[in-house]
Amino acid sequence: MSTTQPPPATARSLWASVDAEEAAADAVPKRARGIRTFARGLARAIFGHDARRLETQAMDHAVRRSDGEAMRNLAAQATAELENAGATIRELRKQLAEYETLLRVIPIGISIAKDPECKVIVSNRHHASLLGQCPDQNTSIDPRAKDPARFRIVRDGVEIAVEELPLHRAIAEEREITDIECDVITNNGERLTFVGHGAPLFDEDHNVQGAVAAFANITERKRAEERLAASERKHRQLALENARLYEEAQVALRLRDHFVATVSHELRSPLAAIIGAIGILKSTRAEKLIDRASDIIERNALRQNRLIEDLLDLSRIATGQLRVDCREINLACVLNDSIQTLSTVAENSGVTLVSDIPPVAIDMVADADRLHQVVWNLISNAIKFAPNGEVRLDARVEGDEAVISVRDNGSGIDPEFLPHVFEQFRQAPGDRMASKKGIGLGLAIVRHIVELHGGRVFAESEGHGKGAKFVVSLPLRGPTNP
Repeated sequence: MSTTQPPPATARSLWASVDAEEAAADAVPKRARGIRTFARGLARAIFGHDARRLETQAMDHAVRRSDGEAMRNLAAQATAELENAGATIRELRKQLAEYETLLRVIPIGISIAKDPECKVIVSNRHHASLLGQCPDQNTSIDPRAKDPARFRIVRDGVEIAVEELPLHRAIAEEREITDIECDVITNNGERLTFVGHGAPLFDEDHNVQGAVAAFANITERKRAEERLAASERKHRQLALENARLYEEAQVALRLRDHFVATVSHELRSPLAAIIGAIGILKSTRAEKLIDRASDIIERNALRQNRLIEDLLDLSRIATGQLRVDCREINLACVLNDSIQTLSTVAENSGVTLVSDIPPVAIDMVADADRLHQVVWNLISNAIKFAPNGEVRLDARVEGDEAVISVRDNGSGIDPEFLPHVFEQFRQAPGDRMASKKGIGLGLAIVRHIVELHGGRVFAESEGHGKGAKFVVSLPLRGPTNP
């Protein structure tokens, strides 16, 4: 149905000509009525009725009722107006065909809301295909729509309300909406990413009657961005890992240099004492001096032997050849033997060595020699850092585990160094450690032996001057895979 529109300027001029002609044609009223009839027929033709039919009727009528010059001029003017209107209609049809073709072939999704509630939305072929819909299907997902579409729209994994969509927002806010990004989960489960732009459509009175939206499929771009971001993260991680490995390599080189210097010193010191003691033996016959020299030789020979054994154990650990020979043993006996062995060392250092070991047997499956090595290392380490202090050895059974703890009230351990205390060649920085003898192998060997038994070891300390505590837990039944 055509909508009556206000007459254009040309039509108004026609009406003016008709009125003027009628005013001057009092002598020929029949011709004036004919002109009016013709003008009205012409107006209806221009304003949307069947132009050719009305044109013919108006012209025939005018010719029959009038033969004046004014009528001929009016007919010529009407014919020109009709020709112009026809040309305009043909141009509009051409443009409409172009727009329809453009919407059909353009690789951009286009949706048009036919009503302000977005209950009916039509989409071009490209958009309908992406959504898994037919071109003639309603693509509205509004629950108020008749037979709404089944695809879902989400953002960050959460389904979003229809009010947040470009078409709905453009209508609600009566303005253009741009760059609305969201994910569409189609009927077949495929996830696509779109960026949408919407704009409202107004009628002659500027009332919103619908909206149009354009959607660009940026799925591949988003995936490429995600791959690029993942690649950048991987490269950053590799760079950080390379930096970490480089720093560890530098630390290892420094530790190696320090280790070589320390080992050289540790080997040379007892050797120098042994050589000096041998010189005493050669130069004197005094029994007291001979006994003293013999003690020096024995003590430093044992010291050197322990150092060499630690180095050999380090080599066995590195090659995976350090083994434990687990058998039924009495842990209490192993602990008491260790205390007796180190009692003289503690006494010479002014250290009080105390113990709390159950008087009953602690039967377990373990390597007695290796456990003796563990306890010897822990107690001798505690004596070293608690001169004139106290070292305490405790043992108990907790469930299916034997728990051994060695505590001292010596110089303590820096909390920042605690995670590294069982690493090979690692010694805490500062003068407190520099003055102590050792090459940083004892605690590393302790950890490895304990782990071979299926146990665990850890250290505790509240900081400088507050002592340290080392706790070893061992399964009574021995390691699962010795």
